[in-house]
Amino acid sequence: ELGDLVDLLDAWREEIGTTDSLTTAKLIEHVGERYAAEDNETGQPGYRYPRMREIILRFAGTRGVIDTRKLGNVLRSKEGRIAKGYRLRKTGAAHGGVAIWRLFQI
Repeated sequence: ELGDLVDLLDAWREEIGTTDSLTTAKLIEHVGERYAAEDNETGQPGYRYPRMREIILRFAGTRGVIDTRKLGNVLRSKEGRIAKGYRLRKTGAAHGGVAIWRLFQI
């Protein structure tokens, strides 16, 4: 479980950063962003944030689709835990009480 936390926080830091706060829906939208073949040095289309997408799919995916509720539960279970000098925290709530998440450096 610690390895999962490290993977999640590392990918969040590298691919999202520590300044953006996101709901689970926005996080799913973010990791689903794609780029065209001409925008990639390999010449192949793909995901802009492949590592984060893979980790989120591992936690909350079913047949390649990320479940928003499942992801929210995973983030709640990881909230406040520290790994490699970082922790995930809820920073508030969006319309309807949906949690907003952000990565913080300790």
